[in-house]
Amino acid sequence: MPSPHGGLRSIVMLLPELSPAPKKPRGTANAGPALHPLTNDKTSAPAVSVIVSTHNRLRLLELAIRSVLAQTFQDFELLICDDASTEDVAGLLKAFSDERIRLVPSTHNLGVAANNFRGYREARGRYLAHLDDDDEWTPNYLKVMTDALEQHPECSLAFSNHTVIDDRGRESIVLTERGEDEWGRSSLVQGVYMPFIQIAVVRRSIPTSHSSVLRASAIDLSRLCANVGYGWDLWLTYLAARDGAGAYFTPARLTRYRRHGSQQTGGATELPTYAGLSFCDRQFLADPNLAPVHHILKRRFAQTQVFFCVALLQRGRIADARAVLRTGLRIQFVPAALPAMVVAYLPTSLSRTIARAATRIVARRRVSRQTTDLTAPY
Repeated sequence: MPSPHGGLRSIVMLLPELSPAPKKPRGTANAGPALHPLTNDKTSAPAVSVIVSTHNRLRLLELAIRSVLAQTFQDFELLICDDASTEDVAGLLKAFSDERIRLVPSTHNLGVAANNFRGYREARGRYLAHLDDDDEWTPNYLKVMTDALEQHPECSLAFSNHTVIDDRGRESIVLTERGEDEWGRSSLVQGVYMPFIQIAVVRRSIPTSHSSVLRASAIDLSRLCANVGYGWDLWLTYLAARDGAGAYFTPARLTRYRRHGSQQTGGATELPTYAGLSFCDRQFLADPNLAPVHHILKRRFAQTQVFFCVALLQRGRIADARAVLRTGLRIQFVPAALPAMVVAYLPTSLSRTIARAATRIVARRRVSRQTTDLTAPY
C-alpha cells in the first residue's frame, strides 16, 4: 500500500517504545477456538486459505503461484481472485494441474477491495494468507507463520519482514532497509506484541497484503466493505487488532515485494487510494477501542485530506477538493493545509495547473530516488 503521509516518520517518533508482550498462557479468554494439529492432509478442510488477487499480470501471477506451490508447508487451498482479466488466467491455472487451486472469476471489474474480499468470504481455512499477484514467498514462509499462530493462540496475526525486488527479481538492500525503517519494523524484535493496535493502525508496520497470516476467527466478514478501496489491507489489519489480540513478529525476510512500473498503487490510482484511506481513518476515529491513539489518528487524517485535496484539484474537481480540505480542518489543523487552501480557492484553471505542477515535481523526485536505489549495489 502506498504511503501518502510524508510526516509518518515524525509521528512514529512520538510513540512509546514497543516491547514484546510476555507470552500469555494457553486457555486465556481470547485464545480463540481449540487448536487442531497442522498436517499435510489434503482430504479435509485446509489449514490455510491462500488468496491471490490478480488483474492482467499473467507473467507475474505465474511466479506468485509457483512460490505458493513451493512452500514446505502444503496444507492449503489457493484461491485466485481474477478481477475480469482479459488474459487467459483459467488456462494458466489449468496448466498447473493442482486440485488445490481454485479460480474465483468475475465478468466485470470489481476494484481492488471487492475483488480481494471475495477470496476471504470463499476461504475454508482456519488461517488466511494474502499474496498479490506480483509478489512472492520464500519456501518456509507458511511454515514459520502457521507455527507461530499454533504456538500463540492469543495472536490473531503473524507477520514478517520482506525483501524488495524489481521487475526482474533483483533484490535491493537499500529499498528493503528503507522500508523497514519507514514502517517501524526495524525497531521491532521477534516476539508477541499485545495489544498491537499501535503497530497495526498508527505505525502501519504490518504488510498484510503479502507478509502476514491471519487467524480466520479474528476477522468479522460482515465488516469487509468495498469503501476501503486501496486501504483494504490496513482495514484487515485493524479488524485483527481492534479487540486486543496479539501479533507475532519475526524479523526474517520471508517474502519478496516487487516494485515495478505496472503496480496499481500510485499515479492514476492516487485518488481512490486517498479516498480509501480517508474512509478507514474516519472509522478508526469513531472506534472507542482506538481512543488511546485518537490524538495521533486525527493529525494523520487531516494530513491525508490535504493529499486528497491536491489529487482532486489536479483533476479539476474544485468543489470536492474544498469540501475534503474543510473536513480535515474540522478534525485538526496541519500546516500543510495552508498552501492547499490557497490553491483550492484560486480560479479553477490556475489551481488545477499549480496542483498538477506540484504533483509532477513530487513524482520526479520519487522516480529519481527509486531509480538511484535500484541501480545501487545489491
